[in-house]
Amino acid sequence: MSNPVINSAWLDTHDWMLRSSNDGVTHNGFKWKRKWAWNKCPDWNPEPVCGGGFHGLAPGAISAGFFYQRLELHETRGERVIVEEHGLKIKVPESRIVAIGNIPVEAFERCGIHAVKNGETLSPKKGEVYVALGVTCGVKDMSGGEFRALNSSKVHIENQSGGEFWACDKSIVHAENQSGGEFWAYDNSKVHAENQSGGEFWARKNSKVHAENQSGGEFWACKNSKVHAENQSGGSFWACDKSIVHAENQSGGSFRACDNSKVHAENQSSGSFWACDKSIVHAENQSGGEFWAYDNSKVHAENQSGGEFWARKNSKVHAENQSGGEFWARKNSKVHAENQSGGSFWACDKSIVHAENQSGGEFWAYDNSKVHAENQSGGSFRARNKSKVHAENQSGGYFRALAYLTQTEAQKLKEEIQRAMQDLTAPAGDEAE
Repeated sequence: MSNPVINSAWLDTHDWMLRSSNDGVTHNGFKWKRKWAWNKCPDWNPEPVCGGGFHGLAPGAISAGFFYQRLELHETRGERVIVEEHGLKIKVPESRIVAIGNIPVEAFERCGIHAVKNGETLSPKKGEVYVALGVTCGVKDMSGGEFRALNSSKVHIENQSGGEFWACDKSIVHAENQSGGEFWAYDNSKVHAENQSGGEFWARKNSKVHAENQSGGEFWACKNSKVHAENQSGGSFWACDKSIVHAENQSGGSFRACDNSKVHAENQSSGSFWACDKSIVHAENQSGGEFWAYDNSKVHAENQSGGEFWARKNSKVHAENQSGGEFWARKNSKVHAENQSGGSFWACDKSIVHAENQSGGEFWAYDNSKVHAENQSGGSFRARNKSKVHAENQSGGYFRALAYLTQTEAQKLKEEIQRAMQDLTAPAGDEAE
C-alpha cells in the first residue's frame, strides 16, 4: 500500500508535530527509523516535564523552536502531553517521520511559524520563528528568534545581533555585519560572510564559505567544509574535520587548523596560527605573529620575517628565508631551513636538519639530530647528545660538537642528510597546495 499524500487534508485528519534531527539522530544519540516506521520512546513519562518522550511543536504548543538542522513532520500516536518547561511544546510516546524537506507550508503556519514569502524582508525578534522554503528573501537587523533557510533558499542577512540563523539544504546566503547570535551553514550551503565582529559562525557538512574581515567572535569550519578567509583581525577561526581553507592577510586573532585539514595561509602579519592533528599547511610571507605546526603536520613555510614558527611532534617542514623570530623543530621533525638571518633555530629530538646561511641568532641541534649547517656568521651553534654534524664556514659565535667525525664520516653524513631532505623540498610544496 502506498503512503498517503501529505497535504492540508492529511493535517486535518491526523495527530502530528514538527521537530528536528541531525540526519535522524537526536538527544542522547537516539536514532530514528526510516520514514513511515513507528518509533517508541524507551523512557516514556507522562508527567508534563522535559524528558521521557518525543518532543515537538504542534498547534497550541509552539514556543520551543528547533534544536537540530533537519526539519521533519511527524505523525504521533498515543497521549499528547503539553510541556511548558524550556518553551511550550508537546511530548508523545510514539512517533514516525512522514515528511522531510517537502513539509506543507500550512504545517508551519498552524504552529505559529512564519513561512517567508518570495521577495519578503523581515527582522526576527525574540520568540519569533521563521522558515524560508525555497524562496529568495532578506533578513535585516535580526536581534533574536530563529530563522531557517531551507530547500535551496537564497537569503541576504544583515546586522545579526542575536538569535539563531540556519542555512540548510544547499541554501545560498550573503551575511553581513554579524555582531552577535549564532549563524549555522549546513548541508552543502554556500555562504559569503562579511565583517563578523561577534557571535558564532559555523560552517558544517561540506558547506562553502567566503569569509571577509572577521574582527571578533568565533568562526568554525567543520566536516569537510571549504573556506576562503580574508583579512582576519580578531576573534577565533577554527578549521576542523578535513576542511580546506585558504586564509589571507591575518593581522590578529587566532587561527587553528585541526583534524587533517588542508590550509594555504598567506601574508600573516600578526595573531596566532596553529596547524594540528596531521594538518597540511602551505604558509607564505609571514611577517609577524606566531605559527605553530603540531601533531605530524606537514608544512611548507616561506619568507617568515618575524614572529615565531614551531614545528613539533614528527612534523615535516620546508622553511625558507626566515629573517627573524624563532623557529623550533622538535620530536623527530625533518626540516629544510634556508637563509635564517636572525632569531633562534632549535632542532631537537632526533630531528634531521639542513640549515643554510644563518647569519645571527642561535642554532642548537639536540638528541641524536643529524645536521648539515652552512655559512653561520654569528650567534651560537651547538650539536649535542651524539648528534652528527657537518658545519661549514662559521665565522663567529660559538660552535660545540660533542661527537667526533672523521673527514670520511663527515662526507657520508652530508650525503645521508641530502637524501633525507629529498622528501621535504618539492613534495612538501606539492602536498600543501
